[in-house]
Amino acid sequence: MSRTDEAKTIGAGRCLQRRVDLVFWLLMLSASAVACGSDKGNTCAALPRTCPTSVPSYTATVGPLVQSRCVGCHSPDVADGPWPLSDATHIRDWKDNVLGVLNACHPSPPHDATGLTADERDSLATWLVCDAPDN
Repeated sequence: MSRTDEAKTIGAGRCLQRRVDLVFWLLMLSASAVACGSDKGNTCAALPRTCPTSVPSYTATVGPLVQSRCVGCHSPDVADGPWPLSDATHIRDWKDNVLGVLNACHPSPPHDATGLTADERDSLATWLVCDAPDN
C-alpha cells in the first residue's frame, strides 16, 4: 500500500469516527429529551438561574433530601459509586455535575430507586444556584 493510499485509509477512518461520535451524541440528546418528558411525572421545568429571595435550607431541606435520595450510591463508601454527595462540602465540590444532571433532566437514579420529585429537584438546584450556603 502506498503512502497516499494509507493516508486515504486513515482519513476515511477518522471521518467514520467523527460520524459515529456525532450519531452517539445525537442519540444521547434524543434520549435526554425523551427521558425529560417521561420521567415519573417530572415535567422538567426550567431550573432557577439566579438566587431567589427564599433560599432552601441545607439543614432542613437539602441535606435530608440528598441523604434519602442520593447517598445510597453517591457515597465514598460505595465501591463503584459516582461522585460522593455525603455532605455539603461534597455537594459544593460537585456543583457543576449535579446542576448538569438536574438540567439534563436525569435526576432519577438507576436500579429502580425513587427519583427526585420536581420540588426536590428545584430545591437542590436553587440551593446550588444560591452558592450552597451553610444554612
